[in-house]
Amino acid sequence: MIPRGLLPLFLAAVACGESLPADNTSPAGDGGRPHDACDDKIIYVSADTGRDGFDGCAPDRAVHTIAGAVGLVASKKLLDREIHVCAGKYAEASLSLVVPVPLRGGYNCQTWTRSDTFGKKGGFTDPNVTQIENAGPPGNPTLLISGAAVTRAAIVDGFTVLGLATGNTSSVAVAVGDSAMPVLSDVVIVGGGTTGDSNAFGSAGIDITAGAAPEIKDSDIRGGSGISPSGFVTGSIAVRLHDAGAVQLHDSKVTSGTGTGYSGSTGVLVEASNGVRIERNEIDYGGSTSTGDGGGGAEGINLANSSDAVIQDNVLRGGLAKCAMGRCGMFGIVATAPNAPGATVRIHRNRIYAGDLEMAGDPLLVLTTAIEVAADADAIITSNALHGGSTRTVGAGPVTIFVDSAKRALIHGNTIIAVSSVSAKNHGLEVASVARAGKSKDISVVGNLFVGAESANDSALYTRTCQGVVYTALASNAFVGFPGVELEEGPSECGTTVDHPGVSDLETRYGTPAHGNLALRPACSEPACIPRACTNSDDCAGIVFVAWDKTGAGTKNVFDDGPRLSATAPCALVRSDAMLDATASPDVFGTARDMPFTVGAHETVACQ
Repeated sequence: MIPRGLLPLFLAAVACGESLPADNTSPAGDGGRPHDACDDKIIYVSADTGRDGFDGCAPDRAVHTIAGAVGLVASKKLLDREIHVCAGKYAEASLSLVVPVPLRGGYNCQTWTRSDTFGKKGGFTDPNVTQIENAGPPGNPTLLISGAAVTRAAIVDGFTVLGLATGNTSSVAVAVGDSAMPVLSDVVIVGGGTTGDSNAFGSAGIDITAGAAPEIKDSDIRGGSGISPSGFVTGSIAVRLHDAGAVQLHDSKVTSGTGTGYSGSTGVLVEASNGVRIERNEIDYGGSTSTGDGGGGAEGINLANSSDAVIQDNVLRGGLAKCAMGRCGMFGIVATAPNAPGATVRIHRNRIYAGDLEMAGDPLLVLTTAIEVAADADAIITSNALHGGSTRTVGAGPVTIFVDSAKRALIHGNTIIAVSSVSAKNHGLEVASVARAGKSKDISVVGNLFVGAESANDSALYTRTCQGVVYTALASNAFVGFPGVELEEGPSECGTTVDHPGVSDLETRYGTPAHGNLALRPACSEPACIPRACTNSDDCAGIVFVAWDKTGAGTKNVFDDGPRLSATAPCALVRSDAMLDATASPDVFGTARDMPFTVGAHETVACQ
């Protein structure tokens, strides 16, 4: 060991080019000072100049590995410190954060400051990339954050964390478990490219388990390109929650990945988790392939057996996904079977384009949908701007909202677009009880703006009353462009459809729950028709919106200012008699609603 008095000479010799041991350890022991003498309460880490064995108390005594710094903090109980890591690549064999201290990357190795382009604010163009790679055994996450001792004081920010690129087991970039509650902020997390074990997912960006409840914000999270070889499992997942706690995911970019599996990819997969909040994120899904019969090409958010959840103010963009088998779907938000009595999924003010689905096999059953509520789920769906996407398959088509065997579905004040230049059948809302007989008996549909095309096979509503569906309210909706308001299977026989082309037919069929509905379509002649002349469905939609996206079949009317109504929109739409649920306020733009309410997702007062 070098005597303490000779340490400055030793460091000077290193600066002049003399070598240190090849294993990046220092013969200087703890670096020459007691840890409680660290003046700035920071443990420094540098891949280039650091040495495990240094005390990390100053940049010229930096630790070499992040794991070494965390071990130092844990073993000496230095819980008043922060760990600062400067730019470089860190191949970590076993990196676990088990103490409640901040772990921060993105520092310049000379100045130990961060760039003005750091993190989300800088568009993740920071030149001080601090990258953590997985040098451990296959199956281990690149970064594990674990234990109830890890509280909100453990802020992890400024890193790029990569999952394993190859291998034959599931790969995870960041795992959070065992009741840990860290904050992940301004991080880029990328799932790997591995092939999972039998009945296991291929890759995941973040995997949250065992009661963990992190807050994830201002980050860029990607699912990778994993492959699930067998079972009813997903290829790539950006954020996976399994038996997690009250996770908060907000203000982040989430990309499902390009995986291959029974379901190709999922942006956020929530399994048996409680109190989840997903807010103000941009979620892109697609570019993946489903290999299973009945699987999903891609999903934005899948709530499977979860309890109370809030999903609001997100933008979900479905891309192109592919299916190898004849029965396949693509979904913006799916909510199924809650794992606790009384659990409710609240879906407010989201903008969703369901995506485009391409089939390789025979199109036996193909579905793209912005929101699906199924299997005893209880959902409140208000003030969303939704587009059903396109199946790109003759004989099949999108359903913008699909309710199947729900306990309850309250659908109020949404803009629901079901237009495709490719698909042969488009429906705004389908209500059924296929998955579980005798359900979907509490369906409230009020104050929605349905927009469609004049294709003979299109309808705003598709109802399977033969399966026991019951509308508790079907009131004050506006149907724009559709040639017929509803197609019904039943009431006595499934498989045979009855056409209810007019609003009056609808109200005759359902009686008291159906009232105050309006229609705007070419050659409309019934009393419920809005007195505006339009020659085709695009012309009708052009009367309603500031700018109707004719070329894109209404896709742009979901995003940005697209849902805004024209200042000359019919006053019957703007000043309707709709009695909206309180959760419909504010509207999709954040504007408070006031009576008389406007039909659809945009509340306004200007009309003609």
